[in-house]
Amino acid sequence: MFIYSIKNKWETSVEHSEYTDNIGDLENTENENGVDTISQTFIIEKYLEDFLIGNWENTELGKKYDLIFENNELVSQQYKTEIGIIDILVKEKATGHYVVIELKRNQTSDTTVGQIMRYIGWVKSKLSQGMPVKGIIIGYSNDEKLNYAISCVENIEVFLYRINFTLTKPKTELS
Repeated sequence: MFIYSIKNKWETSVEHSEYTDNIGDLENTENENGVDTISQTFIIEKYLEDFLIGNWENTELGKKYDLIFENNELVSQQYKTEIGIIDILVKEKATGHYVVIELKRNQTSDTTVGQIMRYIGWVKSKLSQGMPVKGIIIGYSNDEKLNYAISCVENIEVFLYRINFTLTKPKTELS
């Protein structure tokens, strides 16, 4: 709570919106119907990770990939290896192939490609038993360096996340 208070005071002093909360930075946007919405980036990568895991079945990822459980315990999140911690490790539903998911709460960069390739190499060596392994990088935005880096790698995809919060007025007709 103390760190959050300091963060809010600092952000206010550098002309940030007064509508910043402990999950992310708010940004006013307009959706395809012209309705004002609030888009949000996550302040801490852990919030993005927890959101994805908690809503797995409702995401595009949940349609294509399965979380990994061992002895009825989730092991996909924060998968520990001797070379670092994989944010999320899943298996492709159709093939059973491993997929390494690296999360970046804000902008991704070409250094993220090196990090995810290290994890892919570890999974290939230790878990996949010769089967292909791919990677997914998820961030709020990317840059030209990242685009050039992934253009040379066939097994890594990049996704950008968006979270929208919209208020709608309900029908108030009484019957």
